[in-house]
Amino acid sequence: IKTIFSVLVAKPRITCVKRHDCQSILGVKSMCTKSSYCACKPFHHLHHGQCVKNRDLHDICDHDHQCYCGAGCEDKIACIERNCSCRPGHKPYRSRRCIYDPANPPPPPANTSSILYNLISSIVLTALTTTMVKIL
Repeated sequence: IKTIFSVLVAKPRITCVKRHDCQSILGVKSMCTKSSYCACKPFHHLHHGQCVKNRDLHDICDHDHQCYCGAGCEDKIACIERNCSCRPGHKPYRSRRCIYDPANPPPPPANTSSILYNLISSIVLTALTTTMVKIL
C-alpha cells in the first residue's frame, strides 16, 4: 500500500537540491520534493513565509495562524479561547472545515468613521478640559 500525502509547494516556487536548501528559507518544517521544489511537510501550511504545523478544528492552539482547515478556509477559522474554532458566522462541516452559516451571520464590521469621530471628540474634549483647568 502506497500512501500519498499532499504537500503545499511554496509560491513563488523555490528550487532545491536538498532539504537544507528549503529549511534555510521556509524553516525546519519544510522539505525538498522529488520534483526539486521546496514545500511544507505533510500536515503543515505556509504562514508568513514559514511552514507551520496544522492545528485542526477543535485542536488546542495559541494563535490564529496555527488553525488550518484547508486552502481558502483561513478567514473562517480562528484560535478562540485556546481552541481552533469556526469564526462567528461560520459552522463546522464534516468535522474538519468551517463553512458560512446563513442562520448565524457574523456581526457587522465596526463603522470606522464613527470610531474615529468618537476618538477625535474624546481627544478634543480632554484637551479643552486640560486647558480650562490650567486657566482656572
